[in-house]
Amino acid sequence: MPRLSAHDYLKKRKGKREKFWWSSHLSGDQAAAPNQSMHSNCRGSHWPLEPRCRPCRGDSDGQLYSAGIIDLKSRNRRTIATLLVLCCQPTTMIAQRAGLTALRRVAGKPNAFFAANVAKLALAQPLTTSQIRPVATQKISGDEARALLAKQRLNRPVSPHLDIYDKQQTWFGGSAWQRITGSAFSGGLYVFATAYLAAPLLGWHLESASLAAAFGALPLAAKGALKFLVAWPFAFHAFNGVRHLLFDIGVGFKRQTIIKTGWYLWGASIVGGLYLAFFL
Repeated sequence: MPRLSAHDYLKKRKGKREKFWWSSHLSGDQAAAPNQSMHSNCRGSHWPLEPRCRPCRGDSDGQLYSAGIIDLKSRNRRTIATLLVLCCQPTTMIAQRAGLTALRRVAGKPNAFFAANVAKLALAQPLTTSQIRPVATQKISGDEARALLAKQRLNRPVSPHLDIYDKQQTWFGGSAWQRITGSAFSGGLYVFATAYLAAPLLGWHLESASLAAAFGALPLAAKGALKFLVAWPFAFHAFNGVRHLLFDIGVGFKRQTIIKTGWYLWGASIVGGLYLAFFL
């Protein structure tokens, strides 16, 4: 902040308010009267105080504070005073308390700057204070620290959880079901091929005539359900494969296009699976 004189500062603020600076030698809870013990170079001629201003010497027990009212604001029939407190010597007292004491001294003697109700309202505004609280510490071994860390990790949520995503992306996502249907077909092929090779050794009848006879003996509803369980994954994998080929050439990457083609894919695969199961 640039250093301005009190006159220039008030002129800049476009106000006609009188500016007061005072300093107090504090000893315990006692403070000198306002406008006393002021340093010769610090009588409000500069704002803020110039670095060349040396602090006044107080007594051996007291400390010197300089305070100034830098602004007044009226809000809802209340007048708020902004107080700046400067400590000129090292002290163990809280600066806010010193400023509050000086403000009370000034409020006790109303003048052209303060009205009777202004002082009471200004004193009603609490000043910011700092608090220091002791923190309890405990020394633990390495094994105890690792056990505590493992216990804390058990309370962590699973991230990312599938419930935070849209159901259309998780439960009906074409990319996931493309892998599921492909794994089902490839896994089924490996299982049947292995069983077919082991059938002569185990006495199983997995030849084509035996399978056709066993399937023909099933009810019509069971036949249709089994055929649909095979036909629908095939139709879905085929249609979605074409969709992924279009993705490879950069077609259909818009968000709305992906959503629409996803629903079209499910509809076409279900219709295709029903056709293959009951009409072929």
